[in-house]
Amino acid sequence: MLIARRADRLAQVLAGLPEGSGETLVLDVVRLGAPQEALSHLAGRGLVPDLLVNNAGIGDYRPFADADLDRLHAMIDLNSRALLDWTHAFVQGMRERRRGAIIQVASGVVFVPAPNMAAYAATKAFVHALGDTLPFELQGSGVRYLTLYPGATESEFFLGAGMHRPPGTVPARQVAREGLAALQRGKRKHVVGAFNRFGVRIMPLLPRGFVARMATKMTQ
Repeated sequence: MLIARRADRLAQVLAGLPEGSGETLVLDVVRLGAPQEALSHLAGRGLVPDLLVNNAGIGDYRPFADADLDRLHAMIDLNSRALLDWTHAFVQGMRERRRGAIIQVASGVVFVPAPNMAAYAATKAFVHALGDTLPFELQGSGVRYLTLYPGATESEFFLGAGMHRPPGTVPARQVAREGLAALQRGKRKHVVGAFNRFGVRIMPLLPRGFVARMATKMTQ
């Protein structure tokens, strides 16, 4: 069940899937009460959600002091609050059924300084912090929980954020495949791509100022 607010984009994604393998639901995921509407819709179709993937997100590439405050609020609402609302609504039924899984899409940006993306990094740090604790709260409940850390991914994100696509961008399918494989292996966290996993290990050993300058050059 693909859920988003743009019917045209949902139709395009659905057209790329095998016939009969999916459905769409046009819904603004940020709106209060949206998760409950989705659950009611699923129940009406006789469907039980065994996997929730919180993948929606927007960015904003500019110095924090120059950013539009309404845009920052919208980013917090989508990247953090909506993710919290959907997780809270879906996990209760999963826990009652003693089965289910949740994949939260964070970002590799939480591991490095991110000049011109401070607020975006903060919204993903929220997702990262949830992933530090919720898997342990859910132990023994039958609900699996994975936080996924993609690097630069082929998507509309960069256009919406007003930034150039950095080098090393990976296909969205790779992110999805690695995420599902990590979930099957019982991992609580997974960084997508061998290059990114190497970076996460090496970055803490480098001066933060150097890392910040390198990150700025990669995204200019």
